[in-house]
Amino acid sequence: MKQTNQILNIIFYSSFVLLFGCSAQNAVESSLESYINDLNRSVWVDIRIKEPSLDLLPIPSVRDRRFELAQFDIGILDFLSLQQCDVGAVVGHKNSILGKVMPDSQRLLYELNLIRAIDSCHIESDSLRSELFAARNVKKSELIKAFSNSLWAGRESSAFFSLSNGLISMSPDRSSFTLLQNSLNYLAGLMSNLHHVPKVSSNSLEGHFQNIYESEYAGKLLLTLLMLTKKLNDVSEGLESIHVSGEFCDKPIQFLKQQFKAHYLNKIQPYMARVNSVAFRVLPVINQFKAQTQPLTGSFNDFLAQWSMTSSSSKWKAYQEASKRHALSWNGLFQKCSVTLNQVINKAEE
Repeated sequence: MKQTNQILNIIFYSSFVLLFGCSAQNAVESSLESYINDLNRSVWVDIRIKEPSLDLLPIPSVRDRRFELAQFDIGILDFLSLQQCDVGAVVGHKNSILGKVMPDSQRLLYELNLIRAIDSCHIESDSLRSELFAARNVKKSELIKAFSNSLWAGRESSAFFSLSNGLISMSPDRSSFTLLQNSLNYLAGLMSNLHHVPKVSSNSLEGHFQNIYESEYAGKLLLTLLMLTKKLNDVSEGLESIHVSGEFCDKPIQFLKQQFKAHYLNKIQPYMARVNSVAFRVLPVINQFKAQTQPLTGSFNDFLAQWSMTSSSSKWKAYQEASKRHALSWNGLFQKCSVTLNQVINKAEE
């Protein structure tokens, strides 16, 4: 019966691999599979791999992620009279062929540049000055919307949240996401400083959005949390079903200690520590963006809630609970044989 279950587990695991792709995440999946398979070599252990719950929300359409911004319309005579200052150049670029199809990040720059141009332009006509400053005040009030569009509605967001790019790599270098962290912090600083209408370098801004695009982090994190949660819970359930006897506390527990150290302490736990370290830096920033770009649509709020660190129903919360359960399951098993988890860990570090 146990051999049959292992065969079924292998078949299901193969389907799971195909579902999530077959690239850099293979090392993660292989480590988790080896961990479970080697534990199952003990006649005392029967870890059964269950079907994963893939109740993940896809990213809403761009229409549900973008705010409409007020248009800035100016007559031809007024436009010509503004050629002496930067307003004419800024508006002229916006009305050009390229300007009409500018990405959301460039639209944010346009809004900032237009406000700054109006502020610095000497306007003799009272009516034109009044018209421009009325538009300027509307534009300034909408800066957070323009920022929100640049962050949530661009191609960068689609790649960042994509669920088709596999898991976070097991490589320390490829799982550090240093550039992403720097870029998110830069954007958080920009968002907090919008009321000062800062001058922003186009190359710098686009470089930070490119880092977000290339990281594909948020989607990878969600799938990684899902995978780890499922596998850790599978192991915990198998350990919790062991009926300890005197015989078990001899060679069987020694064998399981070896597998715990070789697989979990030496490979999986360090990987989880790297996942946690980055998540504790990135997720608060994502949730800060979410809080300060409201009101977002209900569908997009629900989507972003999947990365919440506080919601009781989030994937992060489920992962934290699975990690704690896994540690408690091993600790409970060791204690039944008068061995503490700390003793096992300390011996592994010697």
